[in-house]
Amino acid sequence: MKSFISNVIANYRQQLINFLCLSCIQSVNLISPLVTLPFLIVKLGIHNYGLIAFAQTIMIYISTFINFGFNVTGTKEISESRHNKKLTDEIASVIYTIKFTIYLTTVILLFCIYFIFGYLIEDTTLFYLILLYAIATFYDVLFPVWYFLGKEQMLNISITNALSKLIFCILIFFFIENESNILLVPILLIGSNLFAISFPLFVLFKRERFKFLIPNKSQILSTIKDAFIYFMSDVMALIKDRTNIIIISFLSMSSVAYFDIMQKIIELVRNIFVNFNNAFFPLIVRSKRIKDIRVGVWSAFFVSIFFYLVVVSSSNILIYILSKGIINNDLITFSIAALFIVTASMSSAIGLFILIPNGLQNKFLYNLFLATVIYLSLIGILFLFNSINLRTVIIAYNVSVFLELCHRLFICYKFKLIGYLFKRGMNNNIH
Repeated sequence: MKSFISNVIANYRQQLINFLCLSCIQSVNLISPLVTLPFLIVKLGIHNYGLIAFAQTIMIYISTFINFGFNVTGTKEISESRHNKKLTDEIASVIYTIKFTIYLTTVILLFCIYFIFGYLIEDTTLFYLILLYAIATFYDVLFPVWYFLGKEQMLNISITNALSKLIFCILIFFFIENESNILLVPILLIGSNLFAISFPLFVLFKRERFKFLIPNKSQILSTIKDAFIYFMSDVMALIKDRTNIIIISFLSMSSVAYFDIMQKIIELVRNIFVNFNNAFFPLIVRSKRIKDIRVGVWSAFFVSIFFYLVVVSSSNILIYILSKGIINNDLITFSIAALFIVTASMSSAIGLFILIPNGLQNKFLYNLFLATVIYLSLIGILFLFNSINLRTVIIAYNVSVFLELCHRLFICYKFKLIGYLFKRGMNNNIH
């Protein structure tokens, strides 16, 4: 066992460093809301916290549009061109141009909606929250995670990101006193995001000597075309992942608050595997070794089962602590929701490590489309039979994710790629 661990560390040292750095970034991103969550529930109340959770969901939709799949294509292109400075400058310039255009369009559109239709908006607090969280997405525009991931240099930006979230938490505890301070939450996030992007941009321009090159139309269109399939996959995943909270908001804001707490716990664990996939993706793009793929997929599966058991067994105490005892945990509902950790981790590993490197992007996109249609159909059936509640919505979602995994396994079998998972009938490289 000791020899096995030593070999893994020796063979995947840089990937493990990147994984730890990404985990640091994502864990701090997810832990900081968990740290402030009990405080915000007490100070703002369940209803107002539900408004914040709803506005954050809209922010995630906007972030998905801004990122436009570049966390995959940008990482891949930077990794493949890492020793060609002119080419990496061109890639980064195009991505920044597209991101900034999407961001500016979104913010202007929201301001126009407010000035034209503001008199029709009943809950102005919710709209202001959405607007402020939309402004906060400049973090997604400027934070070049795809650049440093492609270069496999994540250590430089992890500490700054962690410090920014620590500052955010301290500011929350210092400034938020009662319900009247609700708009300060996204404002403080904007401030901490400014700090988070400062050092990465300094490294990008000073150490990497990045030079912005004005892209031409063909470069922009080509980059959009390459990233579009990954953008659509993110959109369809988002429809499944985040539509739940919008549907649940029709039940009650207290249900939104419970679901948001539960989702944050699950996402904290799930992001371990997202970071693992992102850290190993540049290696697989370059080396294309079956051994690396098999290690990645099966590691995700077995470790996710372990974390599932840990999270479920700890769920009662976690919900109690995070809600200050205001919300009671439904163990059955939580256990069903947490199955996502296992099915999604295995499914995403197969998609990123097997389907995409083998040129099956269209099958990958169709798979996500099929899963989204199944999810929306199940939600439609629940509406038809007046059976919408927290548990049934979560069951519908997890059924769609499980069928997504089954279909990806079927694609592997159909295209004779099952050998990436089992030791039979494969060569040593991706073709």
